[in-house]
Amino acid sequence: MDFDGALNKSGGFGRFQKILALVFLTTATAHFTCNHMAQVFLLIVPEHYWCPLVVSNGNGSFEDSSGVGSDAPVFVRQSCLLEFGSGTSDRNGTTTDYCEGGWYYEYNDLYPTMSTENNWVCGDAWKQYVLHTTFWIGSMSGYVTSGFLADKFGRKVAICVLATISALANLIPLFINQHLGLAIARLVAGMGAESVCSTIFVLVMEFTIPERRTLIGFVWAFSWTLMASAYPWYADLIQSWRGLVITNSALSAVILVLLWFVPESPSWHLTAGRRDKAVAILTKIARVNGLRDISEDDFKALQVPDMFVLQRQHARASHLGLNVYGTYSIAIAFELPVNLFTIMALDRLGRRWPNVAFMFVGGAVSLVMALIRTGG
Repeated sequence: MDFDGALNKSGGFGRFQKILALVFLTTATAHFTCNHMAQVFLLIVPEHYWCPLVVSNGNGSFEDSSGVGSDAPVFVRQSCLLEFGSGTSDRNGTTTDYCEGGWYYEYNDLYPTMSTENNWVCGDAWKQYVLHTTFWIGSMSGYVTSGFLADKFGRKVAICVLATISALANLIPLFINQHLGLAIARLVAGMGAESVCSTIFVLVMEFTIPERRTLIGFVWAFSWTLMASAYPWYADLIQSWRGLVITNSALSAVILVLLWFVPESPSWHLTAGRRDKAVAILTKIARVNGLRDISEDDFKALQVPDMFVLQRQHARASHLGLNVYGTYSIAIAFELPVNLFTIMALDRLGRRWPNVAFMFVGGAVSLVMALIRTGG
């Protein structure tokens, strides 16, 4: 009996697998979505910000933009530019990298973020890009780390370690404001941002019979699209970057609680030579699926399973002519019909050609958009 046969014997796609997909996988997708999208909304800056200047016109009074004399500061509303008052027209439009008194931000629908609270704009704009870069470096290293941990110590250990460090690292920015410390915190947070979900996805797949694995991919893609489309409005609702990182940590904690009730992959136990543990888990799954008369003896002929490879699509948002929340929400919502078409195509056309076609079209469109944007 191969491993897929053992899964069918334990109930196929029964109650256990459905709960695992609808509860555990969707929670993991929420964790992935919030960490992925939060990286944008933690560091986003308003379109307009300027340096408030007080400029004398020679008689002790000041001029505002309307030309009416007053003793109020002149607020210059050009990002990274200085426009001094009357009598200094030769210096108008001068670019400035720093503002001694602190930049003034025109938030409108936005809110103070890590970037604006630390004035990471103009001459210090590189600091926000450092945090972006370190986060994605952490994300890439997280995949390598999760692969090693999952193969060496099991799927549950990998999930537990990465979810724990993700929860702690997301909270660190609440207590420090040094740039180096924040960069390290985002690096560590990135390690668990996406790898937790991918490891859970693998774990759920290993509990799923071949006939239903496409459905699991659909559950992941559909829930990602819905959650990612809704996330910008969640950020708009709470209006706090601190609330976003706390949300990330809370989801990591929820995953750790759910993990307590999820067994280790019997497939991994088999490849690690722990056949008895694999059989015991399959027997428990069968009973959860309503097969009360099954015993460990029914899995005596169980053999080591063949390995299979999983692929994951990575979503990206683009800029539209809307406010920042609508831009990201609508851009990601366009993935829904594509996801539906892809799921139907996979079962009819196989995995290779739909992937090749979508990658080619996506790359071509991205290149055209880049050329149009450069030309404009």
